[in-house]
Amino acid sequence: MKQDRSSRLYLSTYPGLLENSEHFFGQVEDHDLEVEVTHPYFNRYPFPPDTYQITKDGLIELGYHPGLIQILTEVPYLYANLYECRRRG
Repeated sequence: MKQDRSSRLYLSTYPGLLENSEHFFGQVEDHDLEVEVTHPYFNRYPFPPDTYQITKDGLIELGYHPGLIQILTEVPYLYANLYECRRRG
């Protein structure tokens, strides 16, 4: 990234799906960046078929009700926010 405050870096993820969202934002700060604008649900990705069982197993382990697990795993898409980052300072 150029050493210029007008430069932007765009990152796409959904913090709720990260194992540790605090780490994500910490890494942004560690690289002397700050999130200037968040565009919620900017990207939509098909829910990968091979992750359904992994997701179900994880929700079962967390103690979610079976009916809720069924509803959550029927969602055909995952969504991600778009983060517009700029150099701090």
